Amino acid sequence: MKSWPHAVKSTTVYEIRVFCADSEWQRVRLSLKKQTTERKLITLDAWRARKLQSDGTLPRDRQVQIDNYINALKRGGQLGPNLEVVR
Repeated sequence: MKSWPHAVKSTTVYEIRVFCADSEWQRVRLSLKKQTTERKLITLDAWRARKLQSDGTLPRDRQVQIDNYINALKRGGQLGPNLEVVR
């Protein structure tokens, strides 16, 4: 996966604190360490697909978890402004 194809929505600090503390999400997040950026995106996409509802929406907790991680990849220089893999 060379770029993140999904929209990244705004989150609040409160949502990040509450939703990103989830133990299942923490296991997934820790599994991403030392993976390539492409592999991280593939894993995040699979994590997203597990909870995708029939109307194409995600529960807010899953959306916040993923979007927070994608934004961290952007801040870290792994993703560019258009969510493409830089490194």
